[in-house]
Amino acid sequence: MVLPNADDILALPEDRVPEFIIKHRRARTLSVIVRDLNDSLADGDDTAAAALAHIGLLEVA
Repeated sequence: MVLPNADDILALPEDRVPEFIIKHRRARTLSVIVRDLNDSLADGDDTAAAALAHIGLLEVA
């Protein structure tokens, strides 16, 4: 399975986010996706921050 990147996540309609979370949690890939996004975020990738916020895992002030 190819895991989604930040751009793929940002392309998700808001109403599909819960389904995305459930699907990847069940497949045990959600933590891998979040780890990859966090690594990108640590490298200064604003798209990763937006993707984490889009799925409700980062609060943007």
